[in-house]
Amino acid sequence: MATPRAPRRNLYCLLWAIPYLLCGVFSRLLNDPVSHAVFVWLPPGVAVGAYLLTQRRNWPLLLAAFFCAQLVLTSFTRGQPATALVFAIAASLSNLLAAWTVQRLAPREGGLGLVAALLAGALAGAGLSALLGGGWLWLTQEAHGWLRLRTWVAAYLAGILIVAPALTVWAHFRP
Repeated sequence: MATPRAPRRNLYCLLWAIPYLLCGVFSRLLNDPVSHAVFVWLPPGVAVGAYLLTQRRNWPLLLAAFFCAQLVLTSFTRGQPATALVFAIAASLSNLLAAWTVQRLAPREGGLGLVAALLAGALAGAGLSALLGGGWLWLTQEAHGWLRLRTWVAAYLAGILIVAPALTVWAHFRP
């Protein structure tokens, strides 16, 4: 039987889309003005942090929230529906993979094992994101594939390694 607090928890899951969107807008401000390359992409860090702070039964809600948020971000910046859809799918799956990897590998006591799990999750998510999203751009725009994929992976890694630990530490902070 569902408790009266369950709908409120579901709403909180959907609210994670707001910091995701804000970090996406802020990351766009850090773009290279000439090439428009994104050097730091913060939204994956928000997503992975949210997954790590949320019970697994609510992950489908987070997945839906982050999919919609990424679709909005990409639609405004790219204006191409197919690319927006591919980016939303790539971001959603790669963030989920990164969080799942961290959760599977992280020891309960934290420490260096948690750092290693976070690195492994970030690498797994970055690889999948580059394969799907960067691969799509490479196929459809015939851009400099290797350079674009390297930048893609570095931006994704930076986002996770900066934001996810900050969110999880902040969430457990007790003054």
